[in-house]
Amino acid sequence: MKNTIKLFGIAALVAAIGLSMAACPTPSSNGGDNTGTKTPPPDPTYTSISGFAEWLAAKPANDAATAYTVKLNVSNLGGGAATAGSVGKALRDNNTKYVNLDLSGSTISTIPELAFNTGSKTGENSYSLNDGCPTLTGITLPASVTSIGNYAFYRCTNLASVTIPNGVNITSTGSGVFTGCTNFTEFKVDDANTAFSTQDGVLYTKDKTRLIMYPTGKTGSLSIPSGVTNIMDQAFYNCSKLTGVTIPDSVTSIGSQAFAGCTSLASVTMCIA
Repeated sequence: MKNTIKLFGIAALVAAIGLSMAACPTPSSNGGDNTGTKTPPPDPTYTSISGFAEWLAAKPANDAATAYTVKLNVSNLGGGAATAGSVGKALRDNNTKYVNLDLSGSTISTIPELAFNTGSKTGENSYSLNDGCPTLTGITLPASVTSIGNYAFYRCTNLASVTIPNGVNITSTGSGVFTGCTNFTEFKVDDANTAFSTQDGVLYTKDKTRLIMYPTGKTGSLSIPSGVTNIMDQAFYNCSKLTGVTIPDSVTSIGSQAFAGCTSLASVTMCIA
């Protein structure tokens, strides 16, 4: 004899098995699966260096993996890291607070020399270089920036990436900008940017005919893409973790100090047409 299951109305079913009826909980508004996950708060935004410095001073210590992301919309960085009131000085004064700095809303035209280093200029072309800002983990450049000064990020040892949004067209880069940035492994470029592009974290012109810069903390070897014609000045400057490079036969020019300070470079392969 087969068992027969009869379907009752909801009310009859509830009465039959002794359940009570209650309103279902309202789904959360975070777009998730109602498991209690909350939408993270928006990144804080400041329009003054002093406001940023006060906010940072009040934050608890963290580490590079949990770096704070903050948007700073200003017209300048206030000078080098040794200058009172500068962004670099705020980072140095709070050297247990790791920060990913978003300058995309700023109107800065120049990242000044020694912006994130406590050194000083001692002559026309000479500098006394000190420690950088080890708690700076990443930076997004503003579309307005056209130049980066000498040793701007020198010894920012936890800087991992530099993001280049649409609109950025840097026409002047100083010496040793990322020297000593031993964890710097990646340039990130907006696909809509008309001046620059990136491949495997390496910075090229948009058409990939010029190799502009290899991240100073990037390890291993590089096979430069075919079609690159120029390796720019200081393209691999002080890239101490670079172990090998293959240069295609399309390359016709290698700039000044392109491979200076590449202390681990063991092999260079030149392709011949």
